[in-house]
Amino acid sequence: KRDFGRKRDFGCKRGCGGLPCPRSRFGAENRGVVWWAMSDTIYLTGEAKAPSNNPITSQFGLFYVAFEIEPDTHRILDVDCTATLALTRNFIRSLFVDADITDPGRLIERIQRRYHGSSQKALITAVNNAAKKYREVAAQ
Repeated sequence: KRDFGRKRDFGCKRGCGGLPCPRSRFGAENRGVVWWAMSDTIYLTGEAKAPSNNPITSQFGLFYVAFEIEPDTHRILDVDCTATLALTRNFIRSLFVDADITDPGRLIERIQRRYHGSSQKALITAVNNAAKKYREVAAQ
C-alpha cells in the first residue's frame, strides 16, 4: 500500500489504502465539483489565465487551484495548484489550509500581503472562481 500522507477511510474494504476506490463510484461530478459520499469533503477547482510570459501558461495553458473543503465548517483541508515549482505549490498551500472558503476577501488579502509571484493576479482570480463555485454548491 502507498502512503499518501493523510489517510482517510472512505468505506472501501477492497484494499485501496484509504483512497477513493477506483473500482466503485462514491461521488457524483457537477461542474468541477465532486461530493464524496463516504468522506463528506468537497473537491473543487478555480481557474484563471496566467501571464503569457509565465511558465504555467506554456506548461498547463491555464492556472488552476484545487481545494478540498469540509462542508460543515467551510474549512479548506488541502490545496494544490498548477505552479511549476514545488516551493510555490507548498507556499500557496500554506496560504489557504485551515482558512474559510466562504471568506474570499480574507484569502485575497493573504495573497496580496504574502504572495508576490508573477501569477498573483491569476491566483486571485482562481480563488474567486473557486469561492463562487463553492457558494453555488453549498446553496444546493
